[in-house]
Amino acid sequence: MRKENHRQKKLMRTKPEIAICTISDIATDYRLHKMALTISKTKFSPYFITRRRKDYINKSSAFTVKIMRLLFEKGPFFYMEYNIRLFFILLIKRPDVIFSVDLDTLTGTKLASLFLQTPVIFDSHEYFPESPELQHRPAIKKIWQKIEKIFVPKIDHGITVCGSIADIYRTKYNKDFKVIRNLPLAENNNMEPKPVAGIKDNTFTLIYQGAVNVGRGLKEIIESLTYLQDVNLIIVGDGDIFEDIKQQIKELNLTERVTTTGKIPFQEIPFYTNQADMGLILLENMGLNYYYSLPNRVFDFIKHQTPILATDFPEIKKVVEGYNVGHCTSSMEPKHLAGLIEKLKSDKQQMELWKNNCKAASKELVWENDEKQLIETLNNLG
Repeated sequence: MRKENHRQKKLMRTKPEIAICTISDIATDYRLHKMALTISKTKFSPYFITRRRKDYINKSSAFTVKIMRLLFEKGPFFYMEYNIRLFFILLIKRPDVIFSVDLDTLTGTKLASLFLQTPVIFDSHEYFPESPELQHRPAIKKIWQKIEKIFVPKIDHGITVCGSIADIYRTKYNKDFKVIRNLPLAENNNMEPKPVAGIKDNTFTLIYQGAVNVGRGLKEIIESLTYLQDVNLIIVGDGDIFEDIKQQIKELNLTERVTTTGKIPFQEIPFYTNQADMGLILLENMGLNYYYSLPNRVFDFIKHQTPILATDFPEIKKVVEGYNVGHCTSSMEPKHLAGLIEKLKSDKQQMELWKNNCKAASKELVWENDEKQLIETLNNLG
């Protein structure tokens, strides 16, 4: 009888539904928002299933969001609790398609799909087993590698953020992954620059935006400011080392030159990007996850005509040098970074060229170009 009721509910839906399963905060994850917008262009209707954290931003979404309140926020018990709860929620909601975001949701989503006979689309935002947090935890890393080995071959469709990660999955599991880069929407950004406390209009300003985690070059770039005059820094985001970063800023007497925003909704980030003269993408080689990464801020900086100073990792370098929108470096040494920043900010002709190239590249590097692959996949689903 209950099974028949579920079948009747499915028949009553105006559009078949896709459950987007994630552990991210919907208010800050711009890729998830764009994915939902794309899904809405097809025959499907999207909704989110996520979890609430203490720092969850209580901001309404244009889409339906189911928020789990869990006993644990991190560690093995969190992942166990999340995936068990996710499994049962999916059995109750019975979506027509399950959209599994990153490896940490794949156990619950794939097990539920076996019961529901529902296709799973796996969206890998990163190569999780090679993330920096796992490099010195071999036992935990092996667990995630085992999860990947069990479940990735069983997905129905795969997408990821860059060609290098797609190649890894193809080689290991003979699975075709479509590449949908984390590009900005083509819509014009008409927001006026928002005044930022501590940032002067006539001061050369650097910006970092993203997770404030280990291996992102933040400690090095903050130290580099001690060798520079008239250079300020904006750090947009939060993360595992956020408190360490704030302590470093205080110890180096840089509180007047470094602005930290903490966690903010993705709609507000452009206010800060528009204040900057140069965007930073400085990663340490702490595993293939970073080495092959292609962060969304690469394209956000291009959209806002902000020249880039980046690490010379393959996917990042391909964009920065391919479109000639900035400079790539192999050194993260603070004194070297300071000298490089001083040289670049003094070369006004070069900076102007990069800005113009950003403007030209931004017309091509838009979400609407890459989303076609997802639309094609969804339209081919029964």
